[in-house]
Amino acid sequence: KIQNTKYQGDRYVNSDHYRNRASEEVEKQLGATYVTKEELLRTSDYIVLSLPSVKETYRFIDNKEFEIMKEGVYIINVARGDVMNEDALVENLKSGKVAGAGLDVFEKEPEIHPALLEMENVSLTPHIGTATTETRAEMEELVLANVESVMEGREPVTPVPECSAMISK
Repeated sequence: KIQNTKYQGDRYVNSDHYRNRASEEVEKQLGATYVTKEELLRTSDYIVLSLPSVKETYRFIDNKEFEIMKEGVYIINVARGDVMNEDALVENLKSGKVAGAGLDVFEKEPEIHPALLEMENVSLTPHIGTATTETRAEMEELVLANVESVMEGREPVTPVPECSAMISK
């Protein structure tokens, strides 16, 4: 499940625009309030992108979205590089609309936008969020469980909706 969650004083604001919205019960349990993508962009101090790279999420953050954002917003992209237009990001970093950015993925990997390399308000890291022994071991176990499930004629343990047509019933 993909969620964008923002702590706002004593509450969390979430916006889920790719998969399914959390149930009202879960939102209540978390003290979360569902808002539209536009409202989330307009009111957030920090925006964290955590969504897959599919046709529907290509440049999920583009010029239009930057226009909606409040002045001084921070953007963190831990998703995939093509979910954000880096030229638009650079423009908005230079103007001050975006106060800073944290990127561990890049639109045209392995290339990094040259302007980003020069900016002091940008933190660039390689895409290494899973680089721990424990996480890699769990990933290997999950892959094996998926392969075993499909080889035995069952649904994968973690199906990917975009690949469902590839699995013969």
